[in-house]
Amino acid sequence: MKLFLIALYSLFLVAMASGITIAYRQAEGLVEPNYYEKASAYFSTKSAESSSGLSVILPDSLQKGSNDILVSISTHGKPLRNAVVTFFVGNLSKKTYDRTVPMKETEPGNYRTTAVIPFEGVWLARVDIQKQQLQTSKKWFIELN
Repeated sequence: MKLFLIALYSLFLVAMASGITIAYRQAEGLVEPNYYEKASAYFSTKSAESSSGLSVILPDSLQKGSNDILVSISTHGKPLRNAVVTFFVGNLSKKTYDRTVPMKETEPGNYRTTAVIPFEGVWLARVDIQKQQLQTSKKWFIELN
């Protein structure tokens, strides 16, 4: 019985040491590098959005196939003109279908482009807006069945 307990205890120690070693070697990095700089940039972007009175109206829905994307952007109730606006759409499971397309200003504050969503699944959509000191993004998920 004593020999059995010694063997069991030894097996337990080996298993614990192996688990700790594997966890140490394959750490996924739970701590974000440059966290403070990234958080500071996020809060300064949100502050710039708030002070400029930014309002972005995104498309209600997207569908499989070709989509006409219209985004309305205004600051303090006035259309945001001459901004650099891009639209990104990417599948969460396959990066080969990620696409970024520029948006053209069709009317003051209205930006339009065409994007293709080739198949069903969960997609990430993002509108990037750049004008002088204002650089921001609006993201949302699309689930197509």
